Amino acid sequence: MPDSLAPEAVVPRLRGRFGHDYRYVASTESTQLLVPPEAPEGAVVVADEQTAGRGRLGRRWLAPAGTSLLCSIQLRPEITPERLPELTVVASHALADAIEQLTGLRP
Repeated sequence: MPDSLAPEAVVPRLRGRFGHDYRYVASTESTQLLVPPEAPEGAVVVADEQTAGRGRLGRRWLAPAGTSLLCSIQLRPEITPERLPELTVVASHALADAIEQLTGLRP
């Protein structure tokens, strides 16, 4: 497992259709701000630190370096808009499972 999120450490390990448009920054206000609307589906932005993100209900989301996994992925699912919030639950469970399988740690 790479110790770095830099493209040269991550991109060669990617499988599937996500992340082939991959961007890493050390610090950003929010990873969402770095994914342009015209980015291809599967584009990924990751950061070590997020200084002005937003969470549920517009709450401020600060994430100092080394405390969180910070990424945004461009998705264009073919589902009705009212089902979009379900993607957060599905994605969080998939990520937790992947972290546990790769590290042996239970998120």
